[in-house]
Amino acid sequence: MIRVLFLVICLASAAIGGVYDSKPIPKRKRHTVTDFIYPYFEVMAGVEKITTKIKTESYTHWYHDKKLDEMVYDEDLYYDIYSFNGAGPNIEAKLGVQLIKHVAFFLNLGLAWPIGSSHYKYYSLDKEEYIDRGYIYQPFFGVGTKVYPFVQWLPVLDGIFIGASLIRTYANGSWEDYGMTYDNHEDGYKLEAGHLWNITGHYFIGITANMASYSCSTSDAYSHNAFGIGQNPTRPPDESKTKVYGISLTVVFK
Repeated sequence: MIRVLFLVICLASAAIGGVYDSKPIPKRKRHTVTDFIYPYFEVMAGVEKITTKIKTESYTHWYHDKKLDEMVYDEDLYYDIYSFNGAGPNIEAKLGVQLIKHVAFFLNLGLAWPIGSSHYKYYSLDKEEYIDRGYIYQPFFGVGTKVYPFVQWLPVLDGIFIGASLIRTYANGSWEDYGMTYDNHEDGYKLEAGHLWNITGHYFIGITANMASYSCSTSDAYSHNAFGIGQNPTRPPDESKTKVYGISLTVVFK
C-alpha cells in the first residue's frame, strides 16, 4: 500500500512539473525612444511686477549753464533717461519634450501687458519730466529648460520644479516719440520655481513663481557715429535694467 501511495505522489509531481515547464518564457520588453522622450506642453496665466530704468552717460560731461552762461563739468551727467514702473497680467505657453520624466526642453512664447507710468527726461539736470500713463504690451519668446528633480524618487516632493530660460522681449518703443535711440527689444534670462499636483493621467496643475532680468542697447536704425547734427550720439546705455517678478497658475501636460 505504501509503495502504491508513493508511486501516485511521484506521478502527480511529474504531471505538475510538466505543466509549469510547458509555459512559454515571457519575452524581454524592448525599450524604444518613446519610453524616454515625452511631449511637453505648458500654459501659464498670472500677474507680474515690472520696473525699467535706462540712461546713457554723457560723452563729455560738460553742459551749458544758462544762469552762469558758461560751460560746467558734471561727473554725473546723463541723457535720454527713461523709466517705467507698473504691474499687470501675463500669459505664456511652452512647447517641447521631456526626457525620462526629469528634464524638459521647450520654446517659450508669451505676452505681458503691465499698466503703469513711463517717465522721460532728456538730461539728468533737467527739472522738467514727461510722464505717460497706460498699458505697455510686451510680447516675448525664448528657449528654456525645466528640471523635476524628485519625480519617482521622493513622493512628498514629486511635483517640485526649477527652470531657466533665455528670453527676448519687445517693448512698445515709446521712447522714440521723445527722440531717444534705444532698441525696442531687450535680451535677458528668466528663472522660475514652483510645484505641480497631478489631476488625472498626464495633466498637472500648480503654482509658478518667477523673476527675470533684461537689458537693451541702442537702435540699429540710427547712425553709430560719435556725434551727429541734430541728434544725440548713439551708444549702448550705461544703465539698462528691467526687473520682473511674477506668480502664475500653471497647467502642464507631460
